[in-house]
Amino acid sequence: MKKTYYVQEYETLYMTEQLSEIDLQQLTQLARTKEDGEQYRFMVDELKEQMRLQFTSYVGVIELETIRIVIQPKFDATFERLTNMIAFSQTGIVLQMNGGQGQIGENTLFTRLIHYYVQEVQKVMRKGLKKEYVEQTSNQYQLRGRIKITENMRYNYHVPTKLYCEYDELTYDITENQQIVTVLQKIFAYPLPIDVRRSISQLLTHLQGIRQLASNTIAITYDRTNQHYKRAHQLGNFIMHHLFITNPLTTKQTPFAFLVNMNAVFEHFIRQLCQSFLPKTYTVHYTKRIRNAIMLNQQTYRQIEPDLLIQHHPTNEYVVIDAKYKGYGQQKVVNTDIYQLVFYAQYFQIDKLYYEATIIYPAYSKDEENSKTIDINAKNQPLGKIHVKSIAIEQVVEWLQQDNQKALTAYVLAWVV
Repeated sequence: MKKTYYVQEYETLYMTEQLSEIDLQQLTQLARTKEDGEQYRFMVDELKEQMRLQFTSYVGVIELETIRIVIQPKFDATFERLTNMIAFSQTGIVLQMNGGQGQIGENTLFTRLIHYYVQEVQKVMRKGLKKEYVEQTSNQYQLRGRIKITENMRYNYHVPTKLYCEYDELTYDITENQQIVTVLQKIFAYPLPIDVRRSISQLLTHLQGIRQLASNTIAITYDRTNQHYKRAHQLGNFIMHHLFITNPLTTKQTPFAFLVNMNAVFEHFIRQLCQSFLPKTYTVHYTKRIRNAIMLNQQTYRQIEPDLLIQHHPTNEYVVIDAKYKGYGQQKVVNTDIYQLVFYAQYFQIDKLYYEATIIYPAYSKDEENSKTIDINAKNQPLGKIHVKSIAIEQVVEWLQQDNQKALTAYVLAWVV
């Protein structure tokens, strides 16, 4: 039976087991990421009599031939709240689980998200698959559509009984359905609970004849005819982006890893809360690149990109918010975060008597929810304030599950007023 290790993010794991060459190679490959420069999901060190794994902000599961490593977030050993955070961040809603969650071995983030994804695909199937007329060509014995003269002369000059035709075919083999088939086929290769595998197999049977996407980067525009696909596509894209390894079907238990960066999850969660629950007098801007903040010879020298800019339309003022997945309830705000927020605030609030910005950080059940204000240039001009406010993740997820919009609106509004 495969041995399972449980650790939390940022913890260190010491293993005395002798790993196979394949497992060691997989761990080494998984450790490095180039998502944001040359960084590491975790560090692997081979010591004299044991192996040391030092984990960072990545959580999830690593499945190897001989061991399983489950990396838990600090606030959620079962991954239930984290799954809801991801679902809300990606789709704007908290998904409801129907039935049990039969797992292989133990609960993992991967199996929970796959279960949710299968439910979303089943909803798409119940509402009806979209089909469109797609232009096709074929060489056939009966006229269909119109003859392609050049191709017909090339292929049929010695076969007078055939015609090379171009015609429109009503088909389910379109991008919206291909994206679903692509995700289902990929995840089906990995170890999954029996009930989930059975559901995926049934879905693939209904989707027979639909090809996989040639590229994973195809953008889909949503309208009233395909809006019911959007949540399934968003979850599917998230799963595929965070599913790592290797060579599927090479062993009985396929080595793989599903790891998500809590820094990114937390940032997207805060953004979605602001977009969903701030009053309509506010507009949330994100990934807004500013090119004229740092100049050299009247040319852009460096670009800046604040996490969140909240624009209040009645006053046309901006609130700068930065989501930091750090323990600022127990430790001081690091200098680099202060410098970053001060720069953003000064740029966007040049006409105010004093500039201010807000850091949002996570507070867990054992932590007291609090806020503090750091004064900048208290004895000089211009004056500045950095508000450091916590978010009680467990409480907010509970309100989302209860659809308590009044409480959520008041909670998020406190960040900007």
